[in-house]
Amino acid sequence: MTPEEDYNQYMQLHRNFSETYTMVYRHVMDFYPLPQKFIQEAAPKVDSYVEDFWTHKNAPPENSSFRELVFFAQSFKQFATEANNVFEEYKGLHGQSNKYMKAIFRLKENTNAGADEYAKLIPVLNKLITGFEDVKQKTEKAAKKLQKLQMEWTSLKEKMSSNKL
Repeated sequence: MTPEEDYNQYMQLHRNFSETYTMVYRHVMDFYPLPQKFIQEAAPKVDSYVEDFWTHKNAPPENSSFRELVFFAQSFKQFATEANNVFEEYKGLHGQSNKYMKAIFRLKENTNAGADEYAKLIPVLNKLITGFEDVKQKTEKAAKKLQKLQMEWTSLKEKMSSNKL
């Protein structure tokens, strides 16, 4: 490839990176508050129910309803771990993106930087784009899990309030 073709390829990838970064940023920021909001709603009610149960009955019930609450808590813990991992992965990619952007600013300041210097950044761009696309997919998967947990929570909450649990 000619230096001009390398530079054009770089510019196309840079535009793709910018679009992907912006899309995933919005996606992650929309998802970010949802688990915390859910915890703030559910945790006090679950804690209160368990505390009330232990205070008055002193032993766990042997029925499947109480196990349903325990399974729900385990599922939520697994979801929270997965969501946290996605946020940490995003945070790492954000840091790598900052390093990439600093490299771009250094190249722009260097009036002697040629197309080949930009072309050297193509592997970095490919890695970042792939990483952000992966985070987007993981965020979508986590959002679906949260939705499922919210439906389970609605059912449990009804059972808890009607003392059927």
